[in-house]
Amino acid sequence: MIELWLFTSNDCPGCDPMRRKVEMVISEMDDVRLKVFNVDEKDEYMDLARAFYIQSTPTLLIKKGDTVVDHIIGNVSLSTIEEALNGY
Repeated sequence: MIELWLFTSNDCPGCDPMRRKVEMVISEMDDVRLKVFNVDEKDEYMDLARAFYIQSTPTLLIKKGDTVVDHIIGNVSLSTIEEALNGY
């Protein structure tokens, strides 16, 4: 099972497009789950972002088990997301 953690913020113009791209890529993947954390909505999400040294949004963490195996910063292309996930 692969878990994707997407960190977003309200004033981020690239966050919604990135979320939609990730959702498109994983729509046919049964073993991938997406969690979205808007750091503006809850203090606990900001604390989580700090714990993982998230410095900008959008940032996508790729987790396998309890380990972060990769990350993507910014609003990237569909192919970049696909290539990152194909490695796991």
